[in-house]
Amino acid sequence: MIGVQWIKITTSMFDDEKIKFIDSLPERDTIFYIWIRLLVLAGKCNAGGYIFLTENIPYTEESLSSVINRPLNTVKLAMSTFLQLGMIETDSKGIYLLNFNKYQNIEGLERIREQTKKRVAQYRERKKLLEYDGGVTLPVTLCNGTEKEREIDKIYIQNALTVLTYLNEKTGKRYRIKKYIMARLRDGATIEECQSVIDAKIKDQFFIDNPKYLNPETLFRPSNFDRYKNETIPFKTESPKTKINSCSRCGSQVPPQDMTANGCIYCEGKEASA
Repeated sequence: MIGVQWIKITTSMFDDEKIKFIDSLPERDTIFYIWIRLLVLAGKCNAGGYIFLTENIPYTEESLSSVINRPLNTVKLAMSTFLQLGMIETDSKGIYLLNFNKYQNIEGLERIREQTKKRVAQYRERKKLLEYDGGVTLPVTLCNGTEKEREIDKIYIQNALTVLTYLNEKTGKRYRIKKYIMARLRDGATIEECQSVIDAKIKDQFFIDNPKYLNPETLFRPSNFDRYKNETIPFKTESPKTKINSCSRCGSQVPPQDMTANGCIYCEGKEASA
């Protein structure tokens, strides 16, 4: 939870009727202190006036007593006073400070919230990818590169996941490490080439006898992958040459389809024209 580093307090704060009422109470100093602490917590949470331990764990009077370092009975008195004066509300999300946004820079707070959301989303994405990669180091660009470089890395990662998913479906395994696949994609291999290698090795007798080697590290190690990929490329064979026959009448070299019972179509054509 990352909030703002400051909050605004108006100079006319003590002219407010609710504050004047608090100022008449015996425990006014402590209640004022607790109110300021609530304002600071609202700024730290930066959730539009809500305060909570986490987004899923609201504050209780007991936890506030511990955080503020004031007796529980004093905290209960302060919270009861704030509720009666309409300064706070409580719900399942937490304690809500009414009119908190009225005195704050809403646009600035919203901008900070959005920036924080983006940072958290990027962190979670990096963490998820790191965990999926079996703890190996992620590409530097994904963590520190430009937006364009990060987008390129995401494409490589997504393509690697496509190949890995294909391998798992074909082998019935649950391999997670994809750095070898990603390295081959960066070298210029295509998804189709990677899948062709997988298809070929699944039918290979050696791998049928030794299925433990049907894994990303073995299949996509540089020396292995280049060899396996070349094995999947069919040899180019020359098209069979057309057979040429010699006409028995005129001696011309003609293909079989031009031969006739009496010679070839060429010599018969000459006789017809003569």
